[in-house]
Amino acid sequence: MRTKLLALLSLGITGLIPAATAQEIPLTRIDIDVAQEKAEIAPMMYGVFFEDINRSADGGIYAELIFNRGFEEANLPSGCTYNPNDKRVYAPHKSVYSSPEQLRSWSIPWNIEDTHPGWTVECPANGKYSVRIDDTDHLGVEASKAMYLSIDRYAAPFRLVNNGFYGLAVQADKKYDLRFYIKAVSGYRGSVTAEILTAQNEVIASKRFTLKGDGKWKYFEAVMKPSQTMNDGRFALRFDSEGALEIDYVSLFPQETFHNRPNGLRKDVAQFVADLKPAFMRWPGGCIVEGLTMENRVNWKNTIGKPELRKGEYNLWGYHSTNGFGYHEFLQYCEDMGAKAMFVCNAGMSCDGRNGDYYDDEEVEVLIQDALDAIEYATGDAKTTKWGAERAKNGHPAPFTLDYIEVGNENHSAMYAKYYNRFYKRIREAYPDITIITCLPMSDQLSWIDGYDMNDPHFYNFPSWFYSNTDYFDKFPREEGHKTYVGEYACNMGVGAGNMEGALSEGAFIMGMERNSDLVTMTSYAPLMENTKCRMGVNLILVRNDDVIGRSSYWVERMFTDNRPDVNLAIDTQLGLLPDKTTPVGGIGLGTYQTAAEYSNIRISVDGEEVYSSDLENNPGEWAVASGNWKIENGKLIQPDENGTGSIMLRDQWLDAVKSKIVSVEFDAKKLGGKEGFVLKFGAKDPANCYQMTLGSFGNAWTIFQSVADDNAFVLNTDRPTTRIETGRTYHVKLVIRNKDILECWIDGRKDLTYDNSYVQRQYAIAGLDRTNGEVIVKVINAEDVPMRTKLNFRNAEFEPQGKRITLWANSKYEENTFEERNRIMPVEDIFNNVSSSMDVTFRPQSMTVLRFKLKK
Repeated sequence: MRTKLLALLSLGITGLIPAATAQEIPLTRIDIDVAQEKAEIAPMMYGVFFEDINRSADGGIYAELIFNRGFEEANLPSGCTYNPNDKRVYAPHKSVYSSPEQLRSWSIPWNIEDTHPGWTVECPANGKYSVRIDDTDHLGVEASKAMYLSIDRYAAPFRLVNNGFYGLAVQADKKYDLRFYIKAVSGYRGSVTAEILTAQNEVIASKRFTLKGDGKWKYFEAVMKPSQTMNDGRFALRFDSEGALEIDYVSLFPQETFHNRPNGLRKDVAQFVADLKPAFMRWPGGCIVEGLTMENRVNWKNTIGKPELRKGEYNLWGYHSTNGFGYHEFLQYCEDMGAKAMFVCNAGMSCDGRNGDYYDDEEVEVLIQDALDAIEYATGDAKTTKWGAERAKNGHPAPFTLDYIEVGNENHSAMYAKYYNRFYKRIREAYPDITIITCLPMSDQLSWIDGYDMNDPHFYNFPSWFYSNTDYFDKFPREEGHKTYVGEYACNMGVGAGNMEGALSEGAFIMGMERNSDLVTMTSYAPLMENTKCRMGVNLILVRNDDVIGRSSYWVERMFTDNRPDVNLAIDTQLGLLPDKTTPVGGIGLGTYQTAAEYSNIRISVDGEEVYSSDLENNPGEWAVASGNWKIENGKLIQPDENGTGSIMLRDQWLDAVKSKIVSVEFDAKKLGGKEGFVLKFGAKDPANCYQMTLGSFGNAWTIFQSVADDNAFVLNTDRPTTRIETGRTYHVKLVIRNKDILECWIDGRKDLTYDNSYVQRQYAIAGLDRTNGEVIVKVINAEDVPMRTKLNFRNAEFEPQGKRITLWANSKYEENTFEERNRIMPVEDIFNNVSSSMDVTFRPQSMTVLRFKLKK
């Protein structure tokens, strides 16, 4: 059997393996030459990327406690219209930048009835009121809204209540700044009392304000000091008279923020990010830079100034953004963390995955000037430049630093190249020292542009892809003046909301980037954080209204940022090869996932000889239901529930690809309804531990091979052909296994997918030198389920006898941190004694380890 050995280190198996004694585990040898230095590792190697996704700004790092403070949460995306017939919001019908001959009108569902999310009126049964959201211009802000509240028959207590971001979280005896605008029209003769309430309506802070029913807007502010700590509280404005009022911009903000900045950031969340020691921060995106449409893009000029004077915007990730965490706050945060700033500007086109509309040649000039103005706002002189003066007015007379500007996000095509070249020329002329980044990946399109300092590929994939691509950047030439910034990467497929398997696969990929640091000089994970009540995908940091934790991936990142060497060292690794555990051996079954299907004419052949042919009418007992609702009818296996998931296994038939040159399983299959396609299980110990060939997976999108362990399925193939399975059509499906490891999927006589399932051992190592501290740093990942016995040898080095070991591990690759078990996966540091130039070291299963050994002077 062929085994893949990569330049960094070999890769590992897909399934679970049994425990083994030390004698059964082969010895790995790692040789490190301390005198042979390789690529320098840039001080800028590890940074962070912030995009407002998963309510990571409002409801996340931004400290505002009131949800929908400006009553604008229900505003439509700029430039879009609502269609009452299908209850969807539509973007303008325009050409798509990647294919100008194509017209598109992107749409999203919209709840037009929910006019004031986050706010409720609490009125006793004998009271009467009405409420609506109106346009208002009292602050002079485009698309500004206010709540009109008419109390037609007063009954006590009458409250307008806000639950904050999934519960109001406050701390006892801390101070909170309250600010709001209100207009009491003629006829209202009462007051308004601001209250912080417990979930049981106990008042733990209050402040009364006298109103005049003169029909004029009034501004009120106060400091509120709750007497209790809670995370399920509420804020209320309590009224005590009949009459009508308009209410706008209700804000409750902690005085204690990160570095005590006004309009600042949650201290706990911002510090958690700062603990990553980011060398830089990228802002504001991400797809929101492009926008749902061009009108919907992030406009940095709408994100500065007084918070109540900022025009918010619908965020294409599904909610309204107040722009409270704006450009100025971003620059201030970078300064407070000691991180360099990277601003991303729109390149003249909206997201190709949404509407994809674009500006014409003349309109792009406005965007180029916006980019130049953004640089001037950050770095311009407060006395001699327009935008430098604006920055000073906003509280920062001295210039910020802005070292990087990226043009576009995940854009491509000839149009992008044309527009990028205009940006590049103008920015380079005005600011010759700023680093200009193109959003193009590692592709031939880089030859279309006139110049760039860095390019920005993004990587989102399954664990198998990251494990198999630690050598990805080995393949690219080094060009003078051109470096790569990996602006986004995450293992976000096949790992649910994240687990140790994904984190270690990311770590293996990071090792490949660090080893190739003569090319890759900057990296950042994405997305950075989520409010756990607004989750989408896999994120590094988990936030709720009163707490913050790091996923396993956060701690893998910390292992790298806390232990960044100055230079790579030569390393040679000879793995102790573990036994092959990937060749399929086991039972055969058929299944469905949220799909109704029927199967017939099932045949199995080994080395050209047919060993099984189904006769379901005469031998129905050959198949045993493992799960789901199956029946045998008219010579077919049928799972009739289109929402059903289940499997049925063939009795007394055992597929053994180890002993055969070629094995095939074929059958006819018809989809009767549902979301996906067909599932063939093979090499099964049982239905929960097997291989799967799945057609129409992930919402009827891909053909894939999977490894299943304890019902956790992991996608194996990185190339995933798109083959949709049609309802009502009969397909002839065939699995072929050649030479133990080559898996083929055939559909109607056409080979749809080939996957090399050769054993890939998931163990990695890299070494570097910390010149400042005079330490050799060795990083090792063992993503196998057995210990990694290692002979660790050093040449040209003498060490102090005592070193340091930092270990991050999990008991299972499926484990993850939770708020209830926040320390399940986090680094543990201990003393490493008897350091020498040759040592026996054993690395835990499912672990990442950092060894730090101090050189003798």
